Amino acid sequence: MKKILAQIKEKLGDLKAKLKKTWQWIVDECKKFKMNIIPLLIYECLYFCVGTFGVYPGTRMLINGTLSLLHLNFVEGSNLAAAVKNPIFDVVALGAIIVLVYYTMVEYVAIITCFNESRNQRKVYTWPLIKYSLRRALAVFKPKNFQFVLLIILAFPLTDVGLTSNFMKEWSLPEFIMSYIKDNPLLFAGFIATILLLIFKVFQFLFIFHYYTLDQPEFKSAAGKSKELIKGRLFSTAGLYMTADMIIAFVSFVSMLLLMGFLTLINNTNIIENLVAGANLEMHSIVFLGGLSGIVSVISTIISIVNLPFILMILSACFYHACDEKGCPIPTDPRLTIKPERFWTRNRQIVALCLMFVAVLSFKTFSILNLYNENAAGNMAHKTLVAGHRGDTHDAPENSKAGLLKAIAIGADYVEIDVAETKDGVLVVSHDNNLKRLTGEDVNIWNSNYADLQKLDYGSSYSPDFAGERIMTLDEAMTLCKDKIKMSIELKPTKHDHDLVEKAVRLFEKNNFYQNGFFASLNYPTLEKVKKMNPRIKTCLNTFVALGNLQLLPVDIYSVEASFVTKNLLKQVHNRGKELWVWTVNREDLMDDMIALGVDAIVTDNPAGGLAAVQENAPDRIDQIKEAITQTFINLQ
Repeated sequence: MKKILAQIKEKLGDLKAKLKKTWQWIVDECKKFKMNIIPLLIYECLYFCVGTFGVYPGTRMLINGTLSLLHLNFVEGSNLAAAVKNPIFDVVALGAIIVLVYYTMVEYVAIITCFNESRNQRKVYTWPLIKYSLRRALAVFKPKNFQFVLLIILAFPLTDVGLTSNFMKEWSLPEFIMSYIKDNPLLFAGFIATILLLIFKVFQFLFIFHYYTLDQPEFKSAAGKSKELIKGRLFSTAGLYMTADMIIAFVSFVSMLLLMGFLTLINNTNIIENLVAGANLEMHSIVFLGGLSGIVSVISTIISIVNLPFILMILSACFYHACDEKGCPIPTDPRLTIKPERFWTRNRQIVALCLMFVAVLSFKTFSILNLYNENAAGNMAHKTLVAGHRGDTHDAPENSKAGLLKAIAIGADYVEIDVAETKDGVLVVSHDNNLKRLTGEDVNIWNSNYADLQKLDYGSSYSPDFAGERIMTLDEAMTLCKDKIKMSIELKPTKHDHDLVEKAVRLFEKNNFYQNGFFASLNYPTLEKVKKMNPRIKTCLNTFVALGNLQLLPVDIYSVEASFVTKNLLKQVHNRGKELWVWTVNREDLMDDMIALGVDAIVTDNPAGGLAAVQENAPDRIDQIKEAITQTFINLQ
């Protein structure tokens, strides 16, 4: 035992020595790059300002303006095909992607160039750095460099390796696609293998931007040299990169602890209680909130500005160290034009840095302070509703009587069901028009009479416990749910229908269902028919994409796939006095995010889990506001 303990102690000692050596190496390498830290910070502040106030709002305005000119105004599920087929929209969308990629490339080039000049003991001036990065980044438009677009837009965000720019956020596949992948073991295995391969390739390409900037501005050549240079040191380089990423994460964690301390101070005041009550804040409360917002803005702004430069600094150190060890030649000639200081003295550079920092800081502070008004507080304080997707599909077959009863039993606010029409004109509850997945029989609803569909077993494929479940009619579902649980009734029209909308509206009126639900559809013309027949019936547009001025549509509710739900979309919808629902939300972390964001409802396959998430995240109005404030601080760009 003593021998084993001694070996463990020795191993721990070796690990401690290696960590100490690594940390000292990081410190020593960072010192080599400190020469031009002020010009780089000025550049990053300017870059952040231009992106925040120019490039990204301008890109959105361009897309929205183009949609307006094309008389589309918005892009959602039912008109997506029409938008994609329009060459003008395609050109503008492609242009927007190119602008974002170019703007991202400009930042990579500038940071790497600045570090290269520092390592060679050459002073950098901000304006020459801007001109060089703008010119060098133009090479991304070469036909042979289209892979850079895939790397920046797809690979970096999808693998979440931390090399994304300030404005290129991580993204993931939509939840409904992920659910489909997870339900198919072969597809899921292929997806995991693809992500792992992407991560491996990204790590092989860690030096690609160094070669692009300093040597070969073509993807194939830069990628090949990066792959060759990192051979034999992939894990050590990846380890150092992840160390840099963890340092940034640690700083963010510490800042979060500081934020928690600030929120504790708020807890000891009556500020939030006054907001909930709709009372005007006193001057000392406004000053306190302004100071709090300013401090948190400083922290989040600093992290945003130094994040990518710090990671690229560590990668640059690894790059030069690998080049020295392998004897790989790197051009040492000056990248930038050296100009006398004249007006642009060091002191004036610092003043310019402070002014730009204040501009960014003011923008963030204003965003935070915007939370602290009675209207915003009211929006945040409402309870997020939970809708069972096709009933309670977590514990029963989808769109079945058992599924609706279980959703009622657990206390869900809504059930979301789907409606199709049989050959003999009966409206039945089913998502699929072909029932092979649900019953094992290759039968189309539109080509079958209701009496024949009643013979099919609708529950055994889910579990033997539900053998004997039969397909329901819409009338039966309404009768079952009325005054027990509300319903989102999705109409799924096909070319085989006979007055689907008219029959659905008549059933709605017959059951006097106005206080019990609404009609939804992916097909906007279907909702137009509903409103034309009976303007009293609420309508909901279901969509898996949301671009342009979606909130201008004359519907009452928008049910949007989670990938497109943002604070800005929520604000626009609420400003129009409408509701924003989110589908299909099954992951616990996504539920928490959507509830904290303040959406009106989440549609989920697991309504019991959704109710628990609502209870945990928003037990009362005051705590919900606090959680929303916290999430705003965390996610503030």
